[in-house]
Amino acid sequence: MTVRRLRVGPGRSLLGALVLLLLVLVAAGCGGDDVPEGSVASVNGDDITQAEFDHWRGTVAKSQSQPQPGMPPQATPDPPTFQRCVAAKASQPLPKGAPKPNPAQLKDQCKRDNDQLQRQVLQFLVNARWIQQEAEDRDIDVPDAQVRKSFDDQKRQAFPDDRKYREFLAQSGQSEQDILFRLKLDLLVNEVQKKIVEGKGTVNQEQIKRFYDKNRAQFGKQTLPQATEQIRQTLRAQGEQAALRDFVGKFEKEHRDETVCAPTHLVPECKNGPKPPPQPPAAPAGTGAQPGAAPAPSGGAPTGTPGRPPSGK
Repeated sequence: MTVRRLRVGPGRSLLGALVLLLLVLVAAGCGGDDVPEGSVASVNGDDITQAEFDHWRGTVAKSQSQPQPGMPPQATPDPPTFQRCVAAKASQPLPKGAPKPNPAQLKDQCKRDNDQLQRQVLQFLVNARWIQQEAEDRDIDVPDAQVRKSFDDQKRQAFPDDRKYREFLAQSGQSEQDILFRLKLDLLVNEVQKKIVEGKGTVNQEQIKRFYDKNRAQFGKQTLPQATEQIRQTLRAQGEQAALRDFVGKFEKEHRDETVCAPTHLVPECKNGPKPPPQPPAAPAGTGAQPGAAPAPSGGAPTGTPGRPPSGK
């Protein structure tokens, strides 16, 4: 169960609150920064277990290993020996004139691939917890019936028959529950974004005229009445984008401060992990950005764990 916050209600003694806090700290491992045994990370008390991590790692690895038309088979990391990975890499054709790597070099490549795969999977799972907890804090919920309806609609569009869908599940390594999980995350993100931009795209006529006067040259022969709707959409997008950029920065910092990872599974999303890379400056609003298109939280979904079934046609 996720422990959100401790609140001292009216009439509860300070001593009682301190005793409760002490009990919580002891149960959490004397300080709250330890990841419980059998888990790879903990997000505000919600643990990501080793079993959950292994499940998604296997799913992504299987999906990435699927042969693509005209491409050699992909080498899937198989720690700790990496024997299959080394053999697969050794069988891949080399560019003309390239030296043939020795087994030790191939094993190093496999280790790097494995590190990257593990980072992708953990970032995905941490971000999933962030999204779920942000939605909970905002009293946002997507009912299972809504998720199922969206899934059924997309499945009908993507696959001509159930046999194609079953083939996709077998090839991707996903279960139907995995896809429903990803789809629910997508729907939660959409609902959170709606909350963030609500009321932030309001534009009045004075703002429209000011924009028109300041950017008169780009409208050519268009009069103000002719350009009004175009300007309104641009200014609405600017307001929504500004709100979303402000939210994402706070969202990542707040949730990172509540995320601790095991020493063997450190990613930038962990407060005890490596420092996140600097983000590139945001593009100026009104330069073609789509309204409501929020920057994705770092990490995102790893390759091979789609939120929607790809086309099976």
